[in-house]
Amino acid sequence: MRSLGVRSGLLVMFLLCGLSFAVAQESSAEFDLASFRQLAASDRSRGIEVGREAIRNGVFADQPRQRLFLLWHMGGAAIGKADGDVLDEVIAGMRSPPASQADGAESLAGFLRATWLIDEGQAGEGLIMALEAANALPADDPVLRAIAATELCRDYSNAGKPERGLPHCRLHTRLLEESAEPVGLARAYYIEASVLSSAGRPEEAIPLWRASRDGFAAAGLDALAGRAAGGLAMGLNNVGEYSPALTASRQALEAAEQSGNALSVCIARGQVATALTGLAELDAALEEVDRALACVEGTGHSPTLHLIRSVQRDALAASGAGKEQLAALDREIAALSVGDEAPEQADRIESLEQRYLQREQELRIRELEQENRRKELDIQAARQQAQRLEQTAREQRVYTMLWGAGALLLAVLLVAGLVVYRAQRRVATSLREQAYRDSLTRLPNRRALLERVQSLLANHDDRSHALMIVDVDHFKQINDLHGHHAGDRMLIAIAGILSRHEPAGGIVGRLGGEEFVLLAPDQPAEAARALAERLRVAIAAALVDVGEGQAVSVTASIGVAVSADCDPATPAAWLSAADQALYRAKAQGRDRVAMAREA
Repeated sequence: MRSLGVRSGLLVMFLLCGLSFAVAQESSAEFDLASFRQLAASDRSRGIEVGREAIRNGVFADQPRQRLFLLWHMGGAAIGKADGDVLDEVIAGMRSPPASQADGAESLAGFLRATWLIDEGQAGEGLIMALEAANALPADDPVLRAIAATELCRDYSNAGKPERGLPHCRLHTRLLEESAEPVGLARAYYIEASVLSSAGRPEEAIPLWRASRDGFAAAGLDALAGRAAGGLAMGLNNVGEYSPALTASRQALEAAEQSGNALSVCIARGQVATALTGLAELDAALEEVDRALACVEGTGHSPTLHLIRSVQRDALAASGAGKEQLAALDREIAALSVGDEAPEQADRIESLEQRYLQREQELRIRELEQENRRKELDIQAARQQAQRLEQTAREQRVYTMLWGAGALLLAVLLVAGLVVYRAQRRVATSLREQAYRDSLTRLPNRRALLERVQSLLANHDDRSHALMIVDVDHFKQINDLHGHHAGDRMLIAIAGILSRHEPAGGIVGRLGGEEFVLLAPDQPAEAARALAERLRVAIAAALVDVGEGQAVSVTASIGVAVSADCDPATPAAWLSAADQALYRAKAQGRDRVAMAREA
């Protein structure tokens, strides 16, 4: 078989074209925009027809943002059908009122055109257009921010640069996980799995393919579940599990035929042929290739032809075809490949990418600061409540003394007042405990951590302190496979591991979700790295009882930042440096330690 990365990258280009990535706004009473999004993604021809009819009928004529997203979903369907005429029609609509009056209209049109250019082999020009569109979007719009992350994820992958796309994919997945919207999350898993497959990492992609397929199926979106099954088939083929890959690819073929999508049918037949080749059923594989070639000839879509020719080459090679025949196929495949960008385009791409990443980093810092402010307001409210309780207790004692009518009665009332006072003090103590402790792990929470960080930085000495952010890899899979009680047990176990490795004078706390922080005073960079490695190894070696006789293990990624390397030396900058290191550890494959100063 040919290289996994090339084969995966080809199929990913088409899988990614199959989804509509925008998060729809509230639809009007006459037109359900959310339902239209699903239709355009699953039955592209029908979606384009329905969209055109809606526009002719004046749907959203006075709602620019809704009209823009109606056109956006039509554009995704046009790209999935490889229909340039429809795409031109959609882009013209985006650049005309009322859609053009909505924020981000020009950027969304740019994203569609960029994807088309990349699919046509103009990778450099397409990436420049996508990055320019991303940088032009309003930074404070969460829907448009998610779209930008999705489009950059997809376009880098389709341009043959999946590793550069993965950080954008993971940002998109994180944003969708925070929204807790099931169908949107299934799309996010689909997209990230596609790019992992393109990067030659099928073992990481397969669980996400399954989660995407199951999420779409649970929502009754059979066409999209079938398309995710096609991605799962690709991953299984890439790891040599041909029998289950054949089952999944036939499921994808059936769904594609039912939805009437020609490109999806061609791609699914290619995966069927790949599985049959792996099972040494070569005659059946070549017959399936012939069907796929007949299918793709009707589309005029050269990337799909590139994919099917690659599958044909594998099947012929396995059947003992001659060198001349294989060489001719190799030349045809090479002619259909996506070209690299020119040097001047590469420089422009790098500049635009850095500008976009800088903006995302600033947004992340702002989010952390806003979350800290919310926590501070919660703590302030708790303190005010405690003060009111204290005042109530004092007033009750005064009233008790004033209304005493005798020594015995006074004594009884004093005892009662003391009981009330102690109860209120316990309430106040409990509120303070809640403000500074995580309720699940009993570790210090974000507020306590930030106060300790501020205290260390306020000393203005030359000592080097280390801050580590520890993030459990694929933690959501623990909840999905074993239930949230299992996830809670895993977090408690990891809290215990970190606490046992807490250095003298340090502090271990829970930052939120599956993220922990370990603060190690007087730890230079090399000592901090060594401590982080010990933590990583200890976590990976632990088996945690998650109930019903099951024990599971996890890995963790750790980002480390040393205070001496932060300029300016502020809590936000220190946390941001460690967070960026963590993201790099994730991007490099997880289960590893990354140092901020090595960025």
